Amino acid sequence: MKIKIHFVWLSFVVSLLIMGVMGYMFLTTSKKVSLHQLTIGKNTINVEYAVTAAELARGLSGRTALAEDTGMLFLFDEPSRHIFWMKDMKFPLDFIWIRNHQAVQVNENVPPPGQDIPRVVPQCDVDAVLEVNAGWVTDHHVKIGDEVKY
Repeated sequence: MKIKIHFVWLSFVVSLLIMGVMGYMFLTTSKKVSLHQLTIGKNTINVEYAVTAAELARGLSGRTALAEDTGMLFLFDEPSRHIFWMKDMKFPLDFIWIRNHQAVQVNENVPPPGQDIPRVVPQCDVDAVLEVNAGWVTDHHVKIGDEVKY
């Protein structure tokens, strides 16, 4: 009887360990991030594309950091005044608003949420938005009118 109980308990523990390892492997390998090069003005940056509804909604939320000289490019089917908010963001961002492959607006150093969740809105219709680490726009001399190639 005692051996049977130990065997059941051991089987249970081994099963939990296997499920934990499989869960970890799934979480760490389920999303392969594909980076693409984007040029803005004289600068080249690696970007992730956000195209699907889920990618557009999630954005960079929940991440603890963004690697240097990388960003996320949000691509929209129709130009509009797309509203962005900083829900679940953990670090500040610069926003570069794009229309017809040209930078049309920049919002720098948008903070992560405190008591309020910051919202960022372009002043005109845009068909793409590039999010980068806060300070990137200044460090790379990005300006309105810069050509954007992706």
